[in-house]
Amino acid sequence: MFRNVFWRVANSTNYVYFTRYENKMQDLDPVTREHLKKKGPKHFCILFFKSVAGYSSMASNIAEIFNGNIIEVRYKPTVIILKEMYNSIITRILARKN
Repeated sequence: MFRNVFWRVANSTNYVYFTRYENKMQDLDPVTREHLKKKGPKHFCILFFKSVAGYSSMASNIAEIFNGNIIEVRYKPTVIILKEMYNSIITRILARKN
């Protein structure tokens, strides 16, 4: 329960949700809330980050790699795309194994 509330605080994107879940955290474990308050929310809450989080660029890179790998079969039926992806993965695994 506490973990869920903590992640809700950490993923809060506006001040209303942040205070709501921070108060719930106070009810569950006041010691942890005070510790986090001393650290400051800018270290763990998306709302207070000054720049965009780095995971968006990593997810974008993963999407670019995926799109680059399926470029030849992109417009074919889904079953063929899945077979090609499977073959590509198996080939890559065998190459690493050898």
